[in-house]
Amino acid sequence: MTNAELITTVISTLSLFILFLSLLAVAKSNNNVAKSMRLTNLQSMVGEMNEIRRLRASNPDVERSLFLERQNWSDIEIEQNLIAVQLANIFEWAYLARRDGLIEKDIWESWVETWRSVILSSEALRKSFTPSVWTFGRMNDMTSILNDLVNNSGNIQDPYKK
Repeated sequence: MTNAELITTVISTLSLFILFLSLLAVAKSNNNVAKSMRLTNLQSMVGEMNEIRRLRASNPDVERSLFLERQNWSDIEIEQNLIAVQLANIFEWAYLARRDGLIEKDIWESWVETWRSVILSSEALRKSFTPSVWTFGRMNDMTSILNDLVNNSGNIQDPYKK
């Protein structure tokens, strides 16, 4: 093999290797875009659900007629429950975003601390976080983290899945 043929072979091999790496990068990028779109769709869906919740909060009799177990609830109990559901949805979104690597670890940890030191510092609000307020938090891993958070149980694990 001549030097020219050797150089051509090396360049061809390197070109194929670089092409392969580029394809891997595109595949990873597409995966991140898909995860991001999934969370955007989830956020949009939660936004629509919250519009309905605002309607129910402003018309407590509608809430009572839709949910028989709430027939004896006061207006304030209905409003408080709906606020807890909306806050729960925000935390669930943060959990899913962290799990999929769309928010950084320091943001996740800050969010957990904010929940513990601000949102859950209200005993009345803390008691509102019953299993019925979680919309997406019914998966085993998520349920465990959410319960630990509400019960202020030690460190909250990082849900990030590599």
